[in-house]
Amino acid sequence: MPKSAFLRLSLPDSSRFNLNIVRGRMETRMELPDAAELEQQIRALEADIAILRAPAGSHLHKVLSDLPWPTLHADTLVYYKKQLMPGDQSDRSQSDRSDVPTDWRVSLAQIEDMGHITDVARSSFSAYRSHYHANPLLQPRLILEGYAEWAIEYLSDRANNRLTFALKDQQRLLAFLTCRIDPEIKTCEVILNAVHPSVSGRGIYSYLFAESLRSLARLGMEHVEISTQVWNYAVQKVWARQGLNLNRAYDTYHVNAMLSRKCELT
Repeated sequence: MPKSAFLRLSLPDSSRFNLNIVRGRMETRMELPDAAELEQQIRALEADIAILRAPAGSHLHKVLSDLPWPTLHADTLVYYKKQLMPGDQSDRSQSDRSDVPTDWRVSLAQIEDMGHITDVARSSFSAYRSHYHANPLLQPRLILEGYAEWAIEYLSDRANNRLTFALKDQQRLLAFLTCRIDPEIKTCEVILNAVHPSVSGRGIYSYLFAESLRSLARLGMEHVEISTQVWNYAVQKVWARQGLNLNRAYDTYHVNAMLSRKCELT
């Protein structure tokens, strides 16, 4: 059981949705709070929405059922992981196919690519459903803008070991992949990736992902991990083909406490 406060105000979420949104994540089942402790923290923060993640199967829903507010299961997030080796060539079958157009190029995105990445993010994620969409209090328009802002943030903030790979042909940027690296422990987490819907189904995502892994291996990364909602089968098939394995899963819950006196829904 947590000994101190584990809920924290989420400034990006709160600002985007004009609600007081807090977050908490538990990595093990032993970290689960009891209902009284959780209610105390939600009240202390005057939370409108509390977003909680816990290992799948941890029975957090039983704790939440004792709270005095509406609670919903918003998603199940699955993580895949792979060990990378220096000079790793295991992905060549994907990125060196004979049917890959010769004008496809994968490289680090530049600031001048920001507008194109924003367009890809908005177009691609317009049909994507995350845990935010499960909550009727959150406007879909604002959710979509959040993905665009997230993509731009990673492009413009390389100082925090954030990288953005882009796939382009001769005309335009077709897809991007953002990641966060930790040089000390030689790991990388892929955060956000998208392909423009107008060119989907051409193998672009597989090519971008394979080339990005090879670049990360050359940078000395030894492990890569990536996550998605459990229903997103297509990308999980790509990851499995490229040697990633299912590693862990989390359930996401929203508690709609609506305690903020300043809250005004529009």
